[in-house]
Amino acid sequence: MPAYNFSHQPLLSKLENRTKFQTIRPLRKRPCKVGDQIYLFWKLRSKRSHRSLGEGVCNETFFITFTRLSSGDFMVCSYKTPNLFGATPLTRLEKESLAKRDGFESFKEMMETYFIPEYGDQITKTTFQVIRWKWLD
Repeated sequence: MPAYNFSHQPLLSKLENRTKFQTIRPLRKRPCKVGDQIYLFWKLRSKRSHRSLGEGVCNETFFITFTRLSSGDFMVCSYKTPNLFGATPLTRLEKESLAKRDGFESFKEMMETYFIPEYGDQITKTTFQVIRWKWLD
């Protein structure tokens, strides 16, 4: 029964009208699995503005890693399991699709949001899980 919290303001309308059905999160000790019921919240840790956005059922999941290239671009590799064997690099179109499904206009915008220069290359040392769901009514 995973719960996911959202607080990035541009995504709120996409969550409310249920056009967003994917999230990318750092790998948890117990990863979300297909069939898990998930709970979606807006600003869960805020005392005044937190609220439930609804529930969904996970219908797809996979794992990704980011590698920063010398050109400044990112290579994204996809994995079926969190042990990181059998990497499949994503094409430019697949990276754009990944970003759009996550509610961003482009892969570049997604990386500018996720990659914060003050944190250095922490994003390249982390395994992420892509969780996709079907909204429940």
